[in-house]
Amino acid sequence: MLPIPGKACGACSFCCKVLEIVEFEKPAGVLCENCLKSGGCGIYESRPDVCRDYECLWKGDRGLGAPLRPDRVGVILMEDPDSDEYRAVCDPAKPLAWRHPLVFQHLVAMARSGRIVVAKAGLKSLADQGQRRNWTLHLKRAERPAPPQNPHAAANAPCLLAKSRYKAPFAASAGG
Repeated sequence: MLPIPGKACGACSFCCKVLEIVEFEKPAGVLCENCLKSGGCGIYESRPDVCRDYECLWKGDRGLGAPLRPDRVGVILMEDPDSDEYRAVCDPAKPLAWRHPLVFQHLVAMARSGRIVVAKAGLKSLADQGQRRNWTLHLKRAERPAPPQNPHAAANAPCLLAKSRYKAPFAASAGG
């Protein structure tokens, strides 16, 4: 991925919290011990391959503006290399961060373009991305959805699943 001027990690180290890093035995949702308080990685030059190989979609997509930087909205946007899924990975402490109006609007636009859009709280190692049992959102070709009124009101609510035409969300089953 070629760097885009003005799009650098800066103080953002959201991927270092939300994603699992097996090499450090770091679970999803826990800040990596190598993160600096000012942001960035304390072992950047010697970081493991899993960190070196990670490509932040926000940094590489000119269409994702500064307000959608992961640490600002609480969501990492990801392409699934093995399917057509477009993913919004939330901090497990804020599992409904995908309901942030800017994120929600973006996810709906992706769904309208024909993509399957999924969101979840936390993400196990990248090899586990194909599992869906904990997804909190699944949109497909959504039409005229209304954005949520308060994105953080239901922070501890059960997982939600939205039907393909985005009618009222309903509680997803544990095996969902």
